[in-house]
Amino acid sequence: MKKVLVTGSSGMLGSDLCPKLAENYKVVGFDIKQGLCKTEENFEFLKVDLSDKTKLQEKIEVVNPDFVIHAAAYTDVDGCELNPGKAYLYNSEVTKWIAQICKERGVCLVFVSTDFVFDGKKDVAYKETDRPNPLSIYGKSKLKAEQNIREICDNFYIFRSAWLFGKWGKNFARTIIEKAKDGQNLKIVDDQRGCPTYTKDLSFALCEFMHVILEGTGYGSGIFNIVNSGSCSWYEFAKAILHEIKAEIKIEPISSEQLTRPAPRPRWSVLDCNKFEKLTGLRLRHWREALGDYVSKNF
Repeated sequence: MKKVLVTGSSGMLGSDLCPKLAENYKVVGFDIKQGLCKTEENFEFLKVDLSDKTKLQEKIEVVNPDFVIHAAAYTDVDGCELNPGKAYLYNSEVTKWIAQICKERGVCLVFVSTDFVFDGKKDVAYKETDRPNPLSIYGKSKLKAEQNIREICDNFYIFRSAWLFGKWGKNFARTIIEKAKDGQNLKIVDDQRGCPTYTKDLSFALCEFMHVILEGTGYGSGIFNIVNSGSCSWYEFAKAILHEIKAEIKIEPISSEQLTRPAPRPRWSVLDCNKFEKLTGLRLRHWREALGDYVSKNF
């Protein structure tokens, strides 16, 4: 059995990804605390502070993985804007350390990145070849991480995803459901458009890609977009969530300017997944179907 190391194993994505990987691999999870998702078979959790470079290297050497999936990140977009030092440490510098370790050990590095590397000024879906131009510290720190990997590693895959929602962490879908249950009326931005992506579906896609790598297709390193099919605005996403839980509360569309936040967001961050689909033959289901599945199983 190949061994896969997953950083951020207790996070929203990691909590879905580790059990899925454990179906076919030995999985070791790194995080600062153990998550709520219990994965026993083929899974080992190690408490690791990724910001301690020496300990990080020691732990990776002990694990001796065949692959590293670096899913850990400081993802609080407004928090990053207010704490740029923390953002660049956890999102850029830690990634550079992991890339260096993977390079030294000849290990394949898989990195989870974001749609926020783009400025949102297009009106058609972003391809992997489009020039990044992040607006926020979060986006800039993740782009710097991508650049570090590309400069250091010989064997890497960067996956850009977007608008994640899932069972195990704080996210837009859960927040809307909680507010609706409290009877709160909602004002939701309607001029930012993207691709809601279910962490279970993203985990499945990453595992399928791992199979492609191991089957020896000969595909070299590269960048891929992976999101659920379809796109919507945050307002449309919120309306769909309310429909799923049959909540009858008032919801009002507003502009980005009406919602005062520290970090700027791209108005358009729809991602084109044709490259991934052609390589794997896999197209993720529509976000609306994924949302229905998420709500029915968790609420």
